[in-house]
Amino acid sequence: MSSTEIRLRYGSSFQKIEVPSNNIVALAKARSLPTIANLDFAVSNALDNPIGSEKLEKIVSPKSKVTIIIDDITRPTPTNKILPIILKRLFQ
Repeated sequence: MSSTEIRLRYGSSFQKIEVPSNNIVALAKARSLPTIANLDFAVSNALDNPIGSEKLEKIVSPKSKVTIIIDDITRPTPTNKILPIILKRLFQ
C-alpha cells in the first residue's frame, strides 16, 4: 500500500507523518502572499476605508462593549503589530 508523507507545522518546526494514500481525499496548501511593506499604514488605511461598513469610530463609543477575536499562533497573522493599532483607535 502506498503512502504520502505530509509535513505539518509544529511550533517553530515541522513534523512529518505518513498517511495511507487511499485515506487522502485532497491536500490543501496555503498560497504565498506578498509581504506588506508598511503594515502600520495598511492597517490604518483599512480602518480609515472599511468595505461595506462605517468607520470603527462611528460604530463604537466610549461606553461600547467590544469583543476582539484573533487567530491562534498557528496562523501567520502579525497580531502583535495589528492589535495595538486597533486598540489605539478604540481608546481615542
